Amino acid sequence: MLKINKGMTQMCLRWFIEGTDYNMVHQSQRIHSEDLAYLSTLSPERLEALDRLPVSLFRVNYKSLDAKDTGCGKLENEAFRETVYRISMLTEIQNFALRNQLHPLVAIGFDEDGYSRFSNADFLQRQAYVYRGDFTIQSRVRIKKLNLDPTDKIALLQDTCAILLAEFRYLKANKPEHLGPVADFNRGLMSLDEIADQMLKAQIQPKLVAAHTGHNEQWIDGKKRAKVRSGKIYNSKSGRIRSAERTIAEQPFHALLYLACYLLLAADGEKTLNARAVIKAHEEYCKLCSNLGIAYDDLLLASNAFRLSNAIKTQEARLMECSHCKQLDVQTIVSPHKCSWCGS
Repeated sequence: MLKINKGMTQMCLRWFIEGTDYNMVHQSQRIHSEDLAYLSTLSPERLEALDRLPVSLFRVNYKSLDAKDTGCGKLENEAFRETVYRISMLTEIQNFALRNQLHPLVAIGFDEDGYSRFSNADFLQRQAYVYRGDFTIQSRVRIKKLNLDPTDKIALLQDTCAILLAEFRYLKANKPEHLGPVADFNRGLMSLDEIADQMLKAQIQPKLVAAHTGHNEQWIDGKKRAKVRSGKIYNSKSGRIRSAERTIAEQPFHALLYLACYLLLAADGEKTLNARAVIKAHEEYCKLCSNLGIAYDDLLLASNAFRLSNAIKTQEARLMECSHCKQLDVQTIVSPHKCSWCGS
């Protein structure tokens, strides 16, 4: 896994320390002053924990994608230096998502359109984005509230959940148009057989595939067996499909991490069951867990992820803010449980 957080923290602190105008730098970086003070006092062990996280602490934030590069080659020395410094930071954070093969919205809080334009822009256009479009980095979560324990995989899983849930909350409140880049399968262009093939390839069990596509379950099961024999798909892990309630009760932070990915990526994820986004979000979830060193046998099955997404659509489950710790937690309406974060 390509690492980013320790390096970005050091770059941010160096800019603050060397900046001639603290207020200007502080405003441009949009990092909470308490977090800034906290970052400057982190021990080597906690800095190591930052680098163990599979997502960036920082998102890419901007005001406009319409900035023109006219005149950007004639910036004054100080403006040029600050602009180039920001370009280098943005390029590094962009490479983190690219090299780790993660969706930019999950990895670095960068929407697809902005990510694509910045990635494909030449140097002058990147100057324009930074200087006129106000491209910069912004902290995604209150860093002081993270566990930052490099020896505890569960603590790192919780920190990853906290970052992505904070990202979802921020985008929903401030930039809802950036949420939901993954549209569902287009049934006008794809046949139900093709949709079933994609779901089976993602190891969603035939019972759920049949219910979603309207096909007979026995026919779907026969289709899966034929694909397994031909080597086109691998046989998925056996076991009963869990209810969303049981998954949340037994694996609360795995459920939260998957749902954070799903709600970031799925178009209308809170209102519809987006099967294509289920597949993409489960892939992202598995990559994040792999980078955390979590064993494959401990991961949510794709079928149980599908059930969780359906529970969000039917409002059997939903993300709710805990009144005590203020963290987002997933609760089932039928059987609410104590907060996964604080136990209240």
